[in-house]
Amino acid sequence: MTKKALLKIAAADRHADFINGYEALNKSDRLDRDLMMAHGDALYELERDVECISVYLDFALVHPNERGKDFALYGAAMAFKNIGLYAESLFLLTLVKPDHGERNEEISHSERKIEVQRQAVDSLSNFKSKLLALQTTI
Repeated sequence: MTKKALLKIAAADRHADFINGYEALNKSDRLDRDLMMAHGDALYELERDVECISVYLDFALVHPNERGKDFALYGAAMAFKNIGLYAESLFLLTLVKPDHGERNEEISHSERKIEVQRQAVDSLSNFKSKLLALQTTI
């Protein structure tokens, strides 16, 4: 299948069909900037977050100075957020240019979520300590 045909499938939001066609390409064709980005986007839309993180991060490594790197890092950051990994998301968001999309709002959101998670973990740790103290007195 040609690049043009695959991108047309991607533009039609036929995510599973795009992924099947993309994965049938040879390795060098799969490194094409537009196809790699469309692959990450298709995986993201299908909520295959772990896979799309890998694709987006590979994109940023393979195409570090090309158009799309910030989109790839931002996409990976959003996928990390989807699975509750806010610290990892925050790390990637700091690598994205400050004027990119809603980067700054997403950084603030991740920072708030990290603080909430820290408080929740502290509460659980406190509970465990008290539980252990109760068990040793019984």
